[in-house]
Amino acid sequence: MPVTLKHNLDDQYLEVHLTGKLTEGDYQEAGPQIEELIREHGKLRILCDMYDFEGWTFGGLWQDVKFEFKHFDDVERLAFVGEKRWQEGMAAFCKPFTSAKIRYFERFEMLMPSRGNSIESENPLFSNRTSISQSGESAC
Repeated sequence: MPVTLKHNLDDQYLEVHLTGKLTEGDYQEAGPQIEELIREHGKLRILCDMYDFEGWTFGGLWQDVKFEFKHFDDVERLAFVGEKRWQEGMAAFCKPFTSAKIRYFERFEMLMPSRGNSIESENPLFSNRTSISQSGESAC
């Protein structure tokens, strides 16, 4: 599946793993799950891992823009982890569609030993975060 969500059931932190090309159907599956987390926890902190992410179909891109606009104030912090130059541009592209603080990280930064193998361990974006529990993992 192109979208995998991992979250701790009692936390505002959400990991979104994207692979392949996202379609309109992917948003129809993942969107309601994310919206439920927003209803339960309020503003979310999202780590978006784009390893092997290839982009969107036209319908998928349109759903992404609509989702971001609808949830303009529902994301507190948004971190992108990528491996390609255009993925870094996504951070700049998203700014008009959200009030979240946005940062981009190269994938190698996430794996550096000084970071404890985790972006969130030393990242000010996730400084109030405890480690994630796998018990709350869901996939769409």
